[in-house]
Amino acid sequence: TIANATSDTDKFLVSDGRTIKYRTGAEVRSDIGAGTGDGTVTGTGSSARVAFWNGYSNITSDSVFYWNRNNNYLGIRAGSSPQSTLHVKSTTVDNIVRIVGASGGKPQINIYEGTNNVGRITCTGAGSFDFSNLISGNINFFTGGSTSMTIASNGTVNIAGGSLTLD
Repeated sequence: TIANATSDTDKFLVSDGRTIKYRTGAEVRSDIGAGTGDGTVTGTGSSARVAFWNGYSNITSDSVFYWNRNNNYLGIRAGSSPQSTLHVKSTTVDNIVRIVGASGGKPQINIYEGTNNVGRITCTGAGSFDFSNLISGNINFFTGGSTSMTIASNGTVNIAGGSLTLD
């Protein structure tokens, strides 16, 4: 008769050919190649910091990597209180975000309103970029807080101040 244990006995019945043996949890993990450790996770962390593994059984955190659990915001070098879904900041370098596409591909940033793709910035190759409004509407350029140029959905270009120089 085989009965359920009433407590965690850390014993398993395993078949070794024609013999049934008792094995410990560590022995079973070793048998299947999952290691022999006792499953203990070590390390220290700090409230609101994102934890990450720095070894097989050790976790740690870094003071530049924060999670705001009330708003579900992730901050990288943005201080202990990120202000948006992804808040990335650097005070030492300008190369903050890098977007890399496949070799020969066309890396792009897509902008969504809900599930609708409404805009796209695409590197089309040879240093050219496309700015796409994928729905009807204008593409506006701002300087000093005011609209300086508008490309209307019908292709009309409006420049604030009315001056245009063509070479």
